[in-house]
Amino acid sequence: MKCAGREGAAGSDRVASNRAVVNRLRMPAAFACAFLLASAGLAVRCEASDSCADNLTPQTVIVDRFEARDAAVADVLEALVLEAEKATRRAYRPNFIIVGDAIGRMRVSLDLTMAPLSEALDRIGALPGVQVTYRPNQTVIFSLKQG
Repeated sequence: MKCAGREGAAGSDRVASNRAVVNRLRMPAAFACAFLLASAGLAVRCEASDSCADNLTPQTVIVDRFEARDAAVADVLEALVLEAEKATRRAYRPNFIIVGDAIGRMRVSLDLTMAPLSEALDRIGALPGVQVTYRPNQTVIFSLKQG
């Protein structure tokens, strides 16, 4: 897949400054291009049968800044959906399923900067008794651990 964007001088600076993030996360080249262009606020165009959106996952969507202090998990997940849509210019909308009301009422604090969406989800999955399951169809399920 090849992604291309239209950028001016300011866009070039933003792309260059985000290369360090791509290197730190060891992001695959196909995702790195789309991330660099989208994070700089540039138009992203895909030239292939697959769209860039088909390659977006919780591991490849980068959240610029997200903070939650002692917030209910259900509220945090709702906010993360909006952050993912914002980060991808509405190209990606994650599907989160909470199995059981107890998980949605649990409290969590997150402070993320330039981190994959999956980092926030894994931190929620690290709450006592919570299990996070990533499904191939981009659905993420939060359930109570069995046993």
